[in-house]
Amino acid sequence: MLTRYPDRDTARVDTAQRRFLKAGNLGLDTPLVWEMYGDQYRLP
Repeated sequence: MLTRYPDRDTARVDTAQRRFLKAGNLGLDTPLVWEMYGDQYRLP
């Protein structure tokens, strides 16, 4: 992302992905549930 769009902020993506890493879900096993800007998201 930084190579293709060097001027765009990727902090929101980094923050969401970091939650799964800290939880030990390196395989991104579903369901994935996260909250961003007060909205909850869920991938079944």
